[in-house]
Amino acid sequence: MIKSILAISSDKLDSLDVPKLITYERNIIKEGVEILTPFEEATDFAQIEDYPSAGYVLPSIRGLEHQLNNVITKYHCSFLHALKDSLSRRMVVYEANDDYILAAILDPRFKLLWCRNDDEKKRAEALLTAEMAKVKPQDISDVTEEETSICKPPKKKCKIFTFMDEDRDKHTQSTRSITEQKLEIQKYLEDPHEDDKTCPLQYWKAHRNVYPTLAEVATTVLGIPASSAAVERLFRVKLLLSSTSHTLGLSEVGRSEYDTFLTQSLPPTRRMPDE
Repeated sequence: MIKSILAISSDKLDSLDVPKLITYERNIIKEGVEILTPFEEATDFAQIEDYPSAGYVLPSIRGLEHQLNNVITKYHCSFLHALKDSLSRRMVVYEANDDYILAAILDPRFKLLWCRNDDEKKRAEALLTAEMAKVKPQDISDVTEEETSICKPPKKKCKIFTFMDEDRDKHTQSTRSITEQKLEIQKYLEDPHEDDKTCPLQYWKAHRNVYPTLAEVATTVLGIPASSAAVERLFRVKLLLSSTSHTLGLSEVGRSEYDTFLTQSLPPTRRMPDE
């Protein structure tokens, strides 16, 4: 909505029978768009329905922090400091969530790039090692073609993840050798990062023989939704259609079967962290 206003030329706006925007007001709107665009991107990633979204949570939070630090040095206003403090306070529960930490590590595009320091990398690796220890050999299974067929990566390149580009480039240029004696997790982390167009599920399907235990953990945690937005949309559709069924005069038996069908159609979800 705000962006659409900026897309209209000043001459065209002046010709409309609406309150006129002065140059100062247009500049305020531009600054607001610059500040809020990363939040829009993070929201879009959290609401993805047909693509693994759990791996986006921690990189999105760190990306928002990075973008806010950039605009704070540019604008020096108290609002931005308050926004950053609020982000840190509200997101801490997600940053401490083991499932989201594992999902970020096991997204081959991010791995440990989102970590703030070496200590955080060590804690994340320790968590992944502990999770791998829970997987029994008989639990390891193949990922089917059907499970990855709907995996479509986002089309546009987003600013929110640019803070990881420098480290990704350094990692790609690294010439460290990978020996057969290294643990599965070390080999995975030392392999080059995948590009933004890579689907995590397709990656693990292709590498399940190379990293069998990691692939088993990955297919579990990457199936966790980043938010309940998709399920909430389905519930709203159910309520709308149920209301329509009353209008159409369905019998009590027919309505009961109808509601049961809609309820069973909802996908299973993992419990989200308490806010």
